Amino acid sequence: MFAMLFAGLLATTPASAPAPQAAAEPATATRGAAGVCIRWSRNRQSRVAEAVIAKSSGNADFDSMITRTIPSWDWPVGVDNYRGEWVGIWMALGGAQSPNEPLPDCSHLRDRAWAPAPAATTPAA
Repeated sequence: MFAMLFAGLLATTPASAPAPQAAAEPATATRGAAGVCIRWSRNRQSRVAEAVIAKSSGNADFDSMITRTIPSWDWPVGVDNYRGEWVGIWMALGGAQSPNEPLPDCSHLRDRAWAPAPAATTPAA
């Protein structure tokens, strides 16, 4: 059975994002959890363009499988204000539990956002 768990997305996204619809379940008996940084495709926002391991599961084969598999899933962004930033999530497969830790930090990855960040506004006095 393929189980996917994730703690949520960055503060710019809702607390719970829609679960991806797997194109095909990976044929693996691997069990583990890894911290992953993902970024959705600009041209097809139901697909992740890139997935990078931010916190290893400790199993190189599992980590490699995660980064190859995530981009093949239909996984809608789920928010209107997404602009291409990296988002940290926990991925747990094979019945493993997501760690009870903060989401993975993706700040070390190069910003590839395709739209400028919203301008900060100050409240009117």
